[in-house]
Amino acid sequence: MTPSWLRCNETSSCGYGRYRPNRVKHMLQNAFKKTYPPQTGLYAVKVKGGDDWKAHDACRLHISVGQPYHEGPKFAATMDWARARFKNVTVCVNDALQLGNFMFERGIDRHTAYIRAINEGGKWLERNAASLEGVDIRRWESWKTWPEYPLMLEAVLKTYAENKEFSAAIDRTAASFWDKRERLNPAYTPDRKDHFFELSKEYLLEEVAIICRMIDQQRAIDLYPGTMLPVFDLMKGHDLPYAPKELGQRDFARIDFLKRNIG
Repeated sequence: MTPSWLRCNETSSCGYGRYRPNRVKHMLQNAFKKTYPPQTGLYAVKVKGGDDWKAHDACRLHISVGQPYHEGPKFAATMDWARARFKNVTVCVNDALQLGNFMFERGIDRHTAYIRAINEGGKWLERNAASLEGVDIRRWESWKTWPEYPLMLEAVLKTYAENKEFSAAIDRTAASFWDKRERLNPAYTPDRKDHFFELSKEYLLEEVAIICRMIDQQRAIDLYPGTMLPVFDLMKGHDLPYAPKELGQRDFARIDFLKRNIG
């Protein structure tokens, strides 16, 4: 039997005051609205934009090893926030993805840079072990051991070769990396720009392929305190026969931090 307060029309009071249909709808929404525990740490996590994270029960947190927002109180706040909102939390330690940065900035060969990147990832895991209880942890190289990865990378490379919009988006992103670093670091001299561009393009295409692999394994929302690669937004809704279908299926939300006034 329908409760009397739900049967109220615009002119009836039913003992609850005068209810309009939109007020009843609002009350129903509030009645079923999920509540979360308060954020009590030094920082509170805020979602700044992107897709609807509430539509997902799983998330992937992407870690840029060495960045301050993935250390200490900010990372602890991120983990507390995610655990309270998702049934499954995967921490993606994207350590080996950084080997191109080590090669360029330190002037070392690929193998040495790879070892350095892996070691930095291991140190990060040790430093942040207290915040990683009860979550799935995936390091970058683990995604490349899947049999499907070479085919995924091949499809991404073909998309770069065949689709002008895709290749232009990758090239613009690589150029933006250079522009930002050139302003901040005198070591980024014009004679090294072509080398940097090739390393950045390799980095970006590998990142796209592995994120497609992640999406293929599990539909989840990707969370990061920064913007999503523009190429994923660009490819939403595209159906290219040679491109990975996951390329246009990424769900992403940008998070940020608000320092709480404690005591």
